[in-house]
Formats: sequence, C-alpha cells, structure tokens
Amino acid sequence: MRTRLLFVLMLTAVAVCAMAAENKAEVNGSPTTPPPVNQKDPEIKPLKPFNSQGLELTFALDGTQFAAGEPIQGRVTLEFVGNGSLELHNPFFHALQTRPGDLRVFDKTGKLASKLLEDRGGSMVVGDEEIWVRNGDSVGTRIIGMPFRLGTGSLPPGEYTAQFVLFSYVVHGIAPAGIDRCPPGCGYTNEEFGAGKAVIAATKPIPFKIVRK
Repeated sequence: MRTRLLFVLMLTAVAVCAMAAENKAEVNGSPTTPPPVNQKDPEIKPLKPFNSQGLELTFALDGTQFAAGEPIQGRVTLEFVGNGSLELHNPFFHALQTRPGDLRVFDKTGKLASKLLEDRGGSMVVGDEEIWVRNGDSVGTRIIGMPFRLGTGSLPPGEYTAQFVLFSYVVHGIAPAGIDRCPPGCGYTNEEFGAGKAVIAATKPIPFKIVRK
C-alpha cells in the first residue's frame, strides 16, 4: 500500500512539473513577448520592420512606379517618442554630410539591387547638422536617389521593393573608442555601434516598379 501511494505521488509531481514547464513555454512564446532591440544587419536582404532608441521611422514613396533612369523619390520622417530629449545628427540627410541611413532597393527575389543613399565619394563637409528633439517632435525630409545597380548602370525595368534603414549615427554620431553605446540585445559590438553603421530602425518594404520611358 505504501509503495503504491509513493508511486501515485511521484506521478502527480511529474505531471505538475510538466504543466508548469508547458505554461512557462506558452508565456515566453506569446505574441506579447517583445522582440529583440535590434537585428544583425545582413544588408543583402530586407530586415523585419522595427524601431528602437525612442525613434519611430516612417517612409513613403512618391508613387508606385518610376521611369527607368529617373530618380526615385519619397519622404522620410523621424518622430521622437522617448522621454526627455534627444540629439539627432544630420536628420535631414544632407548629401555633403554623413548620412545616417539608406534607402535600399531589392529585386523581386529579395536580393539587394541598389543602395540609393550610399556615399560614392567626393567632397564632404566637416561636421554635420545637429538638432535636439523632445517627446512628440518629428523631423522629415524628401529623399531623392538614383537607382544605380550595385555594379554599373541603372536598374532595369522590373518589380522591386524599397526599405529605409536608419543607422546609429543619427543618435550618437561617431562614438569614442571604448564607450559602451550598444544597448542590450542590439546584435552589434560596441565598435560597430559606435562607428555609426548599426541599424536601429527599418521600415516595412514598399513595392514599386521601374518601367520603360
């Protein structure tokens, strides 16, 4: 009798532990679990849309199709939804200063085809424009970029998607070596984050077409 009672108690304990583990797994895997602060930037494919650092990034194209060989145009907006205030570096994306973001274009297979705001060399202004924003403030600017291939020439007619990505440069500029600038879970080393090229926000990819003139 005692042996049978001990056996029943052991089975009950195992069942309770299993239920607890299952419940814990359901909680950890629930949709309310916040995503990581950042994703490591593969660059060669679109990122999942996300925001961080108290900034909400939005981007809209001027249309759904553009003529081959003509610039792609749109508008980017940064809204500060964090507490206190935040200093932004070159939030208007002036071409002669370090641009804290890029408009990436991917072909219909999801392969990176062009980086419209990539620095292609030439004259640069020393330093950059800096402004302070408070909770609820937003800044925006028009973006115009030529859809050059990563190799040579313009992108051919076809179906594409555009995704705007924001770099850590916009909130920190270039951080001095050794300073911890990377928030927990950002997916970068302090050196990468401090160099200003860590992606801190990405918009939802927007479909568009390049058509013949």
